Amino acid sequence: MIDSQEIKGTIYKMLDEVENFFKRNTRLANKIVEFKRVDIPEYPFEAIRESIINAIAHRDYTRMGAPIMVSIFDDRVEVRNPGGLLPGLNIKKLEGNHVTRNEKICNIFHETMDMERFGTGIGKIKKLMKEHGLSVPDLSEEGDFLL
Repeated sequence: MIDSQEIKGTIYKMLDEVENFFKRNTRLANKIVEFKRVDIPEYPFEAIRESIINAIAHRDYTRMGAPIMVSIFDDRVEVRNPGGLLPGLNIKKLEGNHVTRNEKICNIFHETMDMERFGTGIGKIKKLMKEHGLSVPDLSEEGDFLL
């Protein structure tokens, strides 16, 4: 593991902390486009942000002492979210399904245009990763955590 950080605080403070964490711990490549340098991050930040927004929106807040964890390894990023899948959901068929245990948080994210209401987050993350030349995320459950 390169680094790990607990995410605590208000929703938007947590998102700011994640952005700083990624900028501090991931590499930037660059190329010249029309005589200007363009920075290319190791991971598409929009996909990372979407992952964190999903973790905040769908975590189990009754699990005290079990924070969302973001870990950067040399070959991957992991977002560990307390609270397994809700009944009736299947890890292989999450894309396109929208079920939440935190309707108020999802409504806030929808109103601020940080989240759609129709289960589009996982598809968006996969698309962004592919466009960036990376493999799609491997979603899994470990006990009562979603990774």
